[in-house]
Amino acid sequence: MNLEKVHYLLTAIECGTFSLAAEKLGMTQSGLNRQISSLETELKTTLLLRGRRGVVPAKGAEPIIARLRDLMTAERCVYEEIAAVKGLLTGSLTIGSYFSISTTWLPQLLKQFSDAYPAITLSTVEGADAELIERLRNGSLDCAFLS
Repeated sequence: MNLEKVHYLLTAIECGTFSLAAEKLGMTQSGLNRQISSLETELKTTLLLRGRRGVVPAKGAEPIIARLRDLMTAERCVYEEIAAVKGLLTGSLTIGSYFSISTTWLPQLLKQFSDAYPAITLSTVEGADAELIERLRNGSLDCAFLS
């Protein structure tokens, strides 16, 4: 199984549409669709329902998608362990917060963190508490600041 295709699938789910996911990934919608279709063919199952309003996990695909998220997390951990053996602190951190934190004190905190750990890639997601909690549960966030 090609983990890059898994990454494409998870990005499409996260973004909710092929157009947003393709833009984020720097590829065409048709190319993204082909990659995900190829993964579905390889796994012999439908993972996404495609419609005019975007994409959602297919019925019964959530447990598979959760395992695929675990697989991507495991891959990231392997690379972080390799870097740790070499004495480097690398990796990524995805932080969720509600809007007022994102605009007030989070930028300074992220700058301080980036200055201290330049090899760690930071990304942020804004949302309401319920959405952020769900993202924590499904593993697409590492931590969150909630109200």
